[in-house]
Amino acid sequence: MHGYLYQQLQHQVSLLSFMDSFRVIAWLTLAAVPLMLFVGLSSQQANRPRPIENRSN
Repeated sequence: MHGYLYQQLQHQVSLLSFMDSFRVIAWLTLAAVPLMLFVGLSSQQANRPRPIENRSN
């Protein structure tokens, strides 16, 4: 009986640790999406040609 309870406990612990790892990876992925959008927008603005200024002196 003790062996069965220990086996069930180990099974639940491994499932909970997997869920914790999955949750951390999900949060990191969600945090990376806006960062990638920000980097993509800033690189597009850096590659955009500057307008020619009209200097009439």
